[in-house]
Amino acid sequence: GERVDLEQNFIRASGGTIIPQKVTGPVEKKTTQEETYLLLADGMDLKEVAEARSLTLGTIIDHVEKLHHAGRLSREEVEAYMSPRLRKALPTLIEAFETKGKALGPVYASFKGKYSYDDLKLARALSS
Repeated sequence: GERVDLEQNFIRASGGTIIPQKVTGPVEKKTTQEETYLLLADGMDLKEVAEARSLTLGTIIDHVEKLHHAGRLSREEVEAYMSPRLRKALPTLIEAFETKGKALGPVYASFKGKYSYDDLKLARALSS
């Protein structure tokens, strides 16, 4: 406030003029999940989004999980990112999350590494 007034007074005293600037308000910054959502909505698959954003696949899958819980991605959309093998195992994986809790480690251990942590994150997104 005061600094702007001093600067404007100096400009006027020096023979300059002040051109009013249009106030547009704050610029909305997209969240990282929103940026991921927009790329997914454009038809990119998970790996393409990870490459385009220079993020890991695991981070993009975290975003998918959060977007699903926020109601931005439907169950069907999340399932579309799963491999056929994972979709087939989904009922068993969901049951494991319901009995062992939401932590990935116990579910991963119970399947003796048969499913990657990324696969389990996608399944966990649909388990609640």
